[in-house]
This record gives sequence, structure tokens and C-alpha cells, in this order.
Amino acid sequence: MNSLAHRTPASSSTDAHAFTARFGKPVPAALRAASAGMSWTEFERAYTESATIRLGGWRIADRADDQVELTATIATGDRITPMSITATGPLAALTGMLYEIGAPVEIVALHQQSTSDGYFTFIHADRDDRRTWAMGRGDDATESAMQALIAAANMLG
Repeated sequence: MNSLAHRTPASSSTDAHAFTARFGKPVPAALRAASAGMSWTEFERAYTESATIRLGGWRIADRADDQVELTATIATGDRITPMSITATGPLAALTGMLYEIGAPVEIVALHQQSTSDGYFTFIHADRDDRRTWAMGRGDDATESAMQALIAAANMLG
């Protein structure tokens, strides 16, 4: 009998990362290390901060020269601000909006996963030499990325 047939895998369902255990897909290695041992509820709570800054209704329109115009409502506390910015893409536009409201965020790394529960984006973000991971969930890749960027802005604020 082959002795390899009785080996258990190095990662079982009890010690697998919460996201991987739930969706069967990996998260970035650095995020996996930072969130090891968290339950799905703990992971979701830790990386989807939705405190002061909130993204309201938004729409994206194509513009000339491969640009897009993002029109959105950004709420900070009780203040609601309608904004419109043209940039090279939705995340560049939202980054510009965050800068204008005094919550600048630099995206260091971005990873996306399509799952049975929608799209997830993991952003590693920086502000004033402080870094954090944030997660966003959405019906499409753009929505999940924008939610992740808002979460990062809240975590770094």
C-alpha cells in the first residue's frame, strides 16, 4: 500500500484562511499572513471598515482619450458632497475625490477575485507611510474595487 495515500493535506478546512475556506480562492499572501486564524466574520469586520466616509450613488461615463467621468455622492459624517471627476479609470477618479475631501489614499497593490457571491477586491493602501489592507464586495469588479478603496480610506483616516 502506498503510504502517501494516508497523508492529510498541509492545510485542512479548519486551518485554511477564512476567505479561501468560504470561496475556495486565495487572498494575497501578505493579507493571508496578516489575517491568519480569523473567522470569516472577523475577517470581514477587520477589512471592510465603513465608518466616516461613505460612497453614495455613482455612475461612470466614457469620455475622450480613454478617460471616464465618475459622478458620485461622497458622505463624510453628516456632510453629503456630490462630485464629478474625469480620470483614466473609476479608481483614479475615486482616488481624486478622496484627495479633494482630505482623505488621500495611494493604492499599493490590488487583487480581485470572482466568486459565487460576487466580486471581491483586496487593496493594499498607503497614507502618510501607514499601510492597510481593505476588502470590497460588489456585483462587478468596479463596484467591489470602489468599495475596497472607500474601506481603505476609512481605515487610514
